[in-house]
Parts: sequence; structure tokens; C-alpha cells
Amino acid sequence: MLSRGIVFGVKSKDHVLCLARLEGELRTTSDPELLGLVKAAAPDTQEYLSSIAAPLDGDELVNVSALRGAMSRGRMKGMPDRIMAALTEPCLNSCIAALGEKAEYPSEADLMAVTPALVTSWGRSTTRLMLASAALSEAPAANAIMKVLRNDPALAAASLDAPVSGQRPALPSLAIPPAAG
Repeated sequence: MLSRGIVFGVKSKDHVLCLARLEGELRTTSDPELLGLVKAAAPDTQEYLSSIAAPLDGDELVNVSALRGAMSRGRMKGMPDRIMAALTEPCLNSCIAALGEKAEYPSEADLMAVTPALVTSWGRSTTRLMLASAALSEAPAANAIMKVLRNDPALAAASLDAPVSGQRPALPSLAIPPAAG
């Protein structure tokens, strides 16, 4: 079943791997994409996110940098799980509707059959975030979802280790400058 169930306490190896996948997907999601998800979220979700990541100016709903920081700091409390579950719920609902009767126990093939339509409707990044978030649930489909994230060409991943811009920032030099002399 593609429902969300956040389990607190001891994390299994699979849960930790799914959380790492979600965090990787979040790193490859641009700030405008993340802000778009916030804008499309339900009003109560927007209010909650504004309370934990207050905007710097009055134009935006949330400060995206502060939202990313809150998710990072709240990792052990399930903050990334809960926030991404709320932000990607409309995409998840589309996925469940597309799967129809197969939504309870979808196979990898079932999920791969619906991902092209999800990518068209929601975008690659949102679809990947939704799947990574759904994989964190205790659903029987979690293993199939992880396989889809790895294998589906419609979801071909950008490197999860690369920054969004594609350029790694230059590291500062730690060398001691020569003495003037």
C-alpha cells in the first residue's frame, strides 16, 4: 500500500537507506522547485512551514534555506519525512489514482508504468521526492519504490552527490602563506 507511516524509535537499515535517498533527492531539488511545492501545499501545511521557516521578506511563503536547515536539524525527529510527506501528498494521490486497484500492492512494473505520466504532470524532481518519501513508509511497496528510483529511465537521477548548480564549490586553501621577506 502506498500510504505513509512514520515509525519513530529504532530505525531499520532500510529506513536509514530510504532517509538517505530522500535527503539526496532533496539536495538535487532546486529552491524554486521546493518553493513551488510549498505554494501548492494545503493552507495548513503552508502555515506550519512558515512557522518553522519564516520568510525573510514578505513575498515568499517560507525561507527555503531555513526549511532545508530545519529538515536537516530535525532528522532524528522525523522532520524530513513529515515535511516531504505533506508537500508531495498531491503527487502521491495522483500516483494512487493512476495505479487504481494495484495501489495496495504495486509491483516495480506497475510503478514504472505510471511514472511517465507523473513526471509529465508533476515534474521529475517532485515525482522523485514523492517516491523517496513514500519509500520511508512501512508499506509493502517500499522495496518496489526504491527499485523504481534506481531503475526507471523516466526518473533518471541526477547525481545525488552533486550540488544543484552542477559545480562543486572550490575549497579554501589551508596552506600557510609564505612570510613576506
